[in-house]
Amino acid sequence: MIQTHASVVINRPVEQVFDFVSNPEHDPEWSSGVVEVRKLSEDPWGPGTRYVYVRSFLGRRLEVSGAVTQFDAPQRYAFASGNDAVKATGSLDFEPVDGGTRVDFSMAIESGGLFKLAEPVMAKIVQHQMQSDFEVLKHLLEAPGDLHSVWSTNA
Repeated sequence: MIQTHASVVINRPVEQVFDFVSNPEHDPEWSSGVVEVRKLSEDPWGPGTRYVYVRSFLGRRLEVSGAVTQFDAPQRYAFASGNDAVKATGSLDFEPVDGGTRVDFSMAIESGGLFKLAEPVMAKIVQHQMQSDFEVLKHLLEAPGDLHSVWSTNA
């Protein structure tokens, strides 16, 4: 099993950061490897919302089903996702700090098949990817300009 953690401080109010990050449809904008996210219902994002991620990982295209397991705005967002090769659970905790929001992301990944053999390498790749993705997220959300245009699909 792979367990990983990343955190970042984003110089925006906690409500704004939560609104953007807790909508997986924004993930392709900042999360490397996420090609597309398709929401499977018309309901607003919240507990039980189901979706499909299309990811590219280690040169393979993967479709991964997911569901929101916890949605406590603006403090916590959690999910579970998986397919035949990989299952993951994760949570993002949002905390107001001086000048912005601290986001802590924890994830546990259980892999099978060929991915199980590659777990030691995958752990390093996933950890590096998560921290790198958070730097992209920070840059995106701290960019000057109209914040509404950044997360207009969440409105």
